[in-house]
Parts: sequence; structure tokens; C-alpha cells
Amino acid sequence: MCNISAGFFRDGKIEGIAEGKAEGKAEGKAEGKAERDVEIIKIMLGDRHSVPEISKLLHLPVETVEKVQKSITP
Repeated sequence: MCNISAGFFRDGKIEGIAEGKAEGKAEGKAEGKAERDVEIIKIMLGDRHSVPEISKLLHLPVETVEKVQKSITP
């Protein structure tokens, strides 16, 4: 009985570690995409694209583009 419970514990631990790694990678990718989006928005605003146009082209909410715009406007 002791060996069975140890096996369940080990399997659960391995599964938990794998899930944690997968979640970490997904979060890292999302953060990287968000950073790229911000840089693209800044460039497009600098090129005089409108907020609605940027939102439509990048498939982002208008609020997201406006937030970036406010962060760079003095």
C-alpha cells in the first residue's frame, strides 16, 4: 500500500510541475505579445494613424490603444 501512495504522489508532483511550466510559458508569450502590441501602437500613433484605425487593424480594443496613447502624450 505504501508503494502505491508513493507512486500517486510522484505522478501528481510530476503532473503539477508540467502544468506549472506550461502556464509559465503561456504567460510569458502573452506578456511578450502585449509588449509588441504597445510598440506597434506607438509607431502607428507616430505615423498619425487614428485610434479606431489602429484598434481595427490590430484587433485590439479601442481602450487599449487609448491607454497607450495617454501614456505617451505629455
